[in-house]
Amino acid sequence: MRNSHQDVQAALKRPGNMQAELHAANDVAHVTLRLGRLMLVNGADTARVQAGVATLARRLGYQVQLLVHAEGLLLTLEDEHSFRTKLSHAIPGITVNMGALAALDDIIWKTSTVPDIETIDRQLDVVERAGNRYPHWLVAIGMGVTAASRRGCSAAHGPSSACPCWSASSACCCASVLPHRR
Repeated sequence: MRNSHQDVQAALKRPGNMQAELHAANDVAHVTLRLGRLMLVNGADTARVQAGVATLARRLGYQVQLLVHAEGLLLTLEDEHSFRTKLSHAIPGITVNMGALAALDDIIWKTSTVPDIETIDRQLDVVERAGNRYPHWLVAIGMGVTAASRRGCSAAHGPSSACPCWSASSACCCASVLPHRR
């Protein structure tokens, strides 16, 4: 004889059950908000966060409205039956971590055609726990090069046309090398 808990669980798994769909919407909202927050915390711009969250939500069967602001994210998921609105955890601060952004892009674009929410959540755990792995000396050099190139561009002396080129080339070099550093 089955107990009432098993009956409830079986009812939730039946197709067309609104409560089961609601749980799925909660899971999708949790994962997409977490993805967006991690993207923003690791230095992605607002447009990239919105595009990444929208892409993943669409792949999971939902349309999304996302508001990105300095304190957090506000997400509304919609499907043909209902909608769900959720607010993310507060954003403590923003840094730049190209390795994390590359890993988050992989989660968005390189998961299977039908993404599994539990797998995505585990992948987000890995990104969140990894932290920023750049050595302090490399960060200092990168900041120094950026500051020097900005100073050179605003100075009245020196070849001013070479400064934007130097700045852009150093930024491209860092962006291409650092994501592969593990």
